[in-house]
Amino acid sequence: MDENLYHAKRMEMIGGFFQVALLASETEVDGERHAYINSTLAVDAMEHLLAAIIESSPHIKPRKDIRAITEMFEKRLRLGIEHLRQEFDRTGRHPFPVINAN
Repeated sequence: MDENLYHAKRMEMIGGFFQVALLASETEVDGERHAYINSTLAVDAMEHLLAAIIESSPHIKPRKDIRAITEMFEKRLRLGIEHLRQEFDRTGRHPFPVINAN
């Protein structure tokens, strides 16, 4: 898959996830509907989705393979957070509003 198509499909998936997360977290306040990302619900959903993807991969079965992929994911997640923070600082944009339901 070429790089532009890969990036477009990745952005489509990310956008779709945000749409679903916002719809699932939509609340009514004073007769108006507001959508905030419920961080606890969203992270729980992502964890289950990642577990389902890993479990469905036939080549990722032994514990060492699962550990390797989760360590790689953890490293990429930290780098992604750092990149987002740099982009927010550079552009002055802010992340989506979040309700932390912990």
